[in-house]
Amino acid sequence: MAGSSGKAGLIFLLLVSLVLTILVIPGVGLETRSIGSFPAWQQTLFMEGGPIVLVLNLLALALATWRAKAGAVLAILVGLAVLVFSTVGLLGFGAPAVPMNLVWIEVLHILDGLGLVLFGGIVLSRPSQPPQPIVPP
Repeated sequence: MAGSSGKAGLIFLLLVSLVLTILVIPGVGLETRSIGSFPAWQQTLFMEGGPIVLVLNLLALALATWRAKAGAVLAILVGLAVLVFSTVGLLGFGAPAVPMNLVWIEVLHILDGLGLVLFGGIVLSRPSQPPQPIVPP
């Protein structure tokens, strides 16, 4: 029972992360700053790393429903990437000021990233249960 709640929590957090990631894509979501307004290294980070995080998130979501431990490993990677990307997005490091609506989304995304790492660890720490044989009455 506890293993399934960890798996359900992981799937929920992956879905939340997917939505939040889409919301901060320049030109698609709520991000009002153009990608050209960011320093070159951030442009590369967001334009190349962002799609990788989206793909990893989708893979983790698919795997978490089928193979929980494999999905948990990818979810931890997604969580760590989210922590890096959202922290860079919040701190700016030479980019224009962060709009207030994005501050809240980035804070939620950081909390979601922490949750992904936590729930991924919970799912990984659960012992695998071998299938129980059916004993006839």
